[in-house]
Amino acid sequence: MRSQADDFVESLYGKESEPASAPTAHVDTEKKTLPDPSAPLVWCAPVAKHRGKWQAGVEIALIVALFPIIIFGEMMLGARTTLALSVAVVACAVVLFMFLFDTRHPSPRELVVIATLVALAVAGRSMFFMLPQFKPMAALIIIAGVSLGQETGFIVGSLSALVSNMFFGQGPWTPWQMLAFGLIGFVAGALHQAHLVSAKRIPLSIFGFLSIFLIYGLIMNSASLLMYSSEITPAALAMFYISGAPMDLVHALSTVLFLFVLARPFLEKMERLKVKYGLV
Repeated sequence: MRSQADDFVESLYGKESEPASAPTAHVDTEKKTLPDPSAPLVWCAPVAKHRGKWQAGVEIALIVALFPIIIFGEMMLGARTTLALSVAVVACAVVLFMFLFDTRHPSPRELVVIATLVALAVAGRSMFFMLPQFKPMAALIIIAGVSLGQETGFIVGSLSALVSNMFFGQGPWTPWQMLAFGLIGFVAGALHQAHLVSAKRIPLSIFGFLSIFLIYGLIMNSASLLMYSSEITPAALAMFYISGAPMDLVHALSTVLFLFVLARPFLEKMERLKVKYGLV
C-alpha cells in the first residue's frame, strides 16, 4: 500500500522516489570543467564570502589618507621625499594585499596571475614608448580590477607604475602615478562589484575614458602644480588642467581603444582561469 510519504514525494518531484537500495552514480564535486566556449559568459563576482563592510571602509580610508601624505610631502619636503612617498603607496598596496589574503585566501596560481598582469602592463607601456600617453596600461589595470577585484586592481595599478618607471625614470611623479593608476584599478573593481559597470566593451570603454580625466588627470595635474609651480592658486591649477587636457585626451582615447579591443578576450581568458583553477 502507498503511504502518505510516497504521495508527498511523488507530488513534489513528479515521480516516485527511487528505492533506497538503488545504486547511485558517484558525482565528483571537486572536478572543475571549463565552460562551454559557445555559451555566453556569466561573470563571477570576485567578492569573498563574509566580507565585512568595515574592511571595505578601512581600504578606502587607507587610500584617501595617501592624499594629504603625498601633498604634504611634496609641498614641505620636495623631491627628496620621492622614495619615502613611494614606499608609503607601496605599503598601502601591501596592506590591501593583506586584506585580500584575509578575505580570499588566494592560491599561488592567483599570485602568478597578478604578477603576469603587472608584467603585461609594464610591457605594454614600454612597447608604445615612442607615442606619448598612447599606452594600454590603464586598460589592463581596469581589466584586472574588474576580473579579480578592487584590491587586486589597486595592486596591479600601483606596482605597474612603480616597475615601469624603472625604465621610464623615477622621480617625484612616481608616487602620484602609483596612486592614480592604483585608484583606477580600485574604482573599476568596486564599481563592477556594485553592478554599476558591467564587463562589456561599451561600459568599460566609457569608464576608461572618464577615469583618465576624473582620476588620472585630476591627480597628475594637481601633482604638476605642486611640483613645478611656485604659486598654488585656482588660476594656476586651471592653467595646468588646460595645458594637460590634450595629453589626457590622447591617454583617454587610447584607453578606450585598448579596452574595446582587449577587454573581451582578456576577460574571457581570466574567467576561464578563475573557473579552471579556482582563483577567486
